[in-house]
Amino acid sequence: MVEIDLIVSNLNKIHSSLSGEFYSALDNNHVIKAEVIEGYGSEVMYYYDNVLIMVYYYNNIKGLDMGKFCDNIDNQIENLDPEKYEIITNNNYELVEGFLKHGYREIDMGSEYQLNETSRYTDESINVQGYDESKVDQYIDLIDTCFNPLRMEMGKSINYRRRNFDKTVAEFKKFASNDSFITFYKDQLIGLALVDENRIDTLVINQGVQSNGYGSKALKYLSDLILNKRNYKCVKLNVVEKNKRAKKFYEKHGYKISAEYRVFQ
Repeated sequence: MVEIDLIVSNLNKIHSSLSGEFYSALDNNHVIKAEVIEGYGSEVMYYYDNVLIMVYYYNNIKGLDMGKFCDNIDNQIENLDPEKYEIITNNNYELVEGFLKHGYREIDMGSEYQLNETSRYTDESINVQGYDESKVDQYIDLIDTCFNPLRMEMGKSINYRRRNFDKTVAEFKKFASNDSFITFYKDQLIGLALVDENRIDTLVINQGVQSNGYGSKALKYLSDLILNKRNYKCVKLNVVEKNKRAKKFYEKHGYKISAEYRVFQ
């Protein structure tokens, strides 16, 4: 077993392989300890920062003592409120069965979507701006209002951003420092996006103006920004299974599933 220090930003760092791209996507937001268990050509990695544990296992699961592995995770989360952590794993049948047998509860599943090419964005009907510290409360209310219905459906408490105000503002500023906090206006704030390199971390549109094509325009702008202006090879984003509307939206715009993941507590 090899211990290494890695850095990851948030729950949206879901990747389908331990490729060079996986490591290049890590940033300096949270320092986390990770252990790599090697054997039989497969690797298991789990990360913990009082918020997230990510587990990936490839090929076969031989050589991994699943009971001992879960006991190790138990030791990391035994004093945490259930809302303070999630275990996210790739869709490996044996790994999923192992977590279920150990008593973990599956609370959701989701998909990573990917887009490889897009046309240039030329529409100027919405105004694109950056981060404005005086409008932090508007940003937080917009995100919470959009995500509260989904959080309620998933059995989670609402107004997560408002309840974690300081952490949220720090995250906003990090994105803003990289010109990756993007706001959309049409006489008023109609949406915002957080972009982490080639990953759309968050995209929300004001519920009061939805179904007017603004979400499509915002997504086309972001896709063009990442692929054509910042010259990444693909755009990635994650959608939980319960968010059927979002899945249909991204698929309508050419995004295809590139990986699947499961979420446990």
